[in-house]
Amino acid sequence: MDNPSRGLLRAQHRRERHKIARRLLQSTDLQIQQVAEQAGFASATVFGRCFKRAFAQTPRAYRQSLPTNRQ
Repeated sequence: MDNPSRGLLRAQHRRERHKIARRLLQSTDLQIQQVAEQAGFASATVFGRCFKRAFAQTPRAYRQSLPTNRQ
């Protein structure tokens, strides 16, 4: 049986990785693979699946929906 607090920690860790990934997508021109690596995902494929599940769009679509003036 899984420990409930372990599930909460996993969810918190996943949210933090998504936060990092969104910041990188917003503020850099890094390739999706590089964003995935820096945010702690095992691969760009895993990152894409997790991101789409969380935000209902791919990382690329998210980036394309942003204003073009990145800081």
